[in-house]
Amino acid sequence: MNKQTTKWIILFCLLMGAFYWLDQSEWFHEVVLSSLSRLIAHVTAGVLSFLGLHVKVANEAVITTSGRFEIANSCNQTLRKTYHTLHGRWIHRSHMDYA
Repeated sequence: MNKQTTKWIILFCLLMGAFYWLDQSEWFHEVVLSSLSRLIAHVTAGVLSFLGLHVKVANEAVITTSGRFEIANSCNQTLRKTYHTLHGRWIHRSHMDYA
């Protein structure tokens, strides 16, 4: 292995470790991902409103006439509860139920 390849592997491992450390930190989830989820909900509501649908936004959820859609914070923290629109009640599901 040459010197450039070794430097690339070390840099890759450091960046990978930094990403996983950041992804596991409470600050990142509370500040960055929470704000990003709210932003995505507002953008989604704006697009749906532009298309003529009547929607509302409540924190990280987009509420339409057909149900409530919550924006998950990240792909490894899927929502554990889903609004059941037929019966109008919360049902709790683990992320394994979606597989």
